Amino acid sequence: MIHLDTSFLIRILDPDAPETRLLETMDPDEDIVVSALAWAEFQCGPIKPAEQEMATRIVDSYRDFTIEHAGVAARLFNESGRRRGSLPDCVIAAVAIHDGAHLATANLTDFRRFETAGLRLIGDLGSDVGPGWGYVGSRPPPEVQDSGAGWYTGGQGADRYREGSPASGGSPASSRTGPPGMREASLAGLSAPEFHRKYWDAVLDKLNRIGGPVSGNSARAPFARRTPAKDNWMSFPIGRGGFYLYATTHRTAGRVSASLYMSTHRAPAFDRLMRDREAIESAMGSAMFWDDRKPSEREIGVRLEKVVLNDPNDWARQHEWLVRKLNLLDRVFRPRIKRLP
Repeated sequence: MIHLDTSFLIRILDPDAPETRLLETMDPDEDIVVSALAWAEFQCGPIKPAEQEMATRIVDSYRDFTIEHAGVAARLFNESGRRRGSLPDCVIAAVAIHDGAHLATANLTDFRRFETAGLRLIGDLGSDVGPGWGYVGSRPPPEVQDSGAGWYTGGQGADRYREGSPASGGSPASSRTGPPGMREASLAGLSAPEFHRKYWDAVLDKLNRIGGPVSGNSARAPFARRTPAKDNWMSFPIGRGGFYLYATTHRTAGRVSASLYMSTHRAPAFDRLMRDREAIESAMGSAMFWDDRKPSEREIGVRLEKVVLNDPNDWARQHEWLVRKLNLLDRVFRPRIKRLP
């Protein structure tokens, strides 16, 4: 579920706005919701009848302001400095928090102060980073929080969920490939966002070349090629709101992962899927990690260990594995997800 705030509603009336392009990348099965207050602010405009009709076609449902929301809004107001004129933002944020939804906004600066209270944001990051399907200020999937120091620093101990580890009989394409110094020079001077965009750009190309169910293109018309993420993870729709496929790199651990992620309101599905664990892992061809450590969010996936993220000579192996596993996850989980209540 994604809530739109007033600023986002206004911006998507412009076909060239980054918010419009961001909306096109969102999962078409996500519920697009607007709170009563945001809708009232939007209609204060001034807006033309055609613009209101356009917004109405985009929004799936509207959320009334309840006494439960009022309590959350008051807490946000009091804990964020009791700023004059900020109560409407507190109300919009409170409704999204109460629903366990993400809030799409063109006004990230004002809403970021509510992140510590659990608000998860979607928004454009600026002219140097194109919008894409990725959450700003939201909780990344488990183990995504990389350190900012350097690239690959070595792998971890073996475990049975890993591919490419000594326990699984795999071996990485290591620094033996290519002339000495080539790997470092090829990525010299790249910031972390630039590195990630370069990495995901190649993954998106490979997804489109393979032509499987997981695409490197937008899920919404005009189905343009997606913008590679600046973060060390990218998400892909899997046909139902609240469920996503994640591809993730872990620099310090020296691994990549492909997983099914369930957001807050979909967490109960984890137990239902767990009942079919043996069949799921058989279809995937390997043991999987089943992460239920978070209070409400869940993740199921596989890992490729002993990767060298700062070695482009190792990228072909990593990308081939990611593309293969993402498409396999889609085939294994999509029909099961559709059958869930």
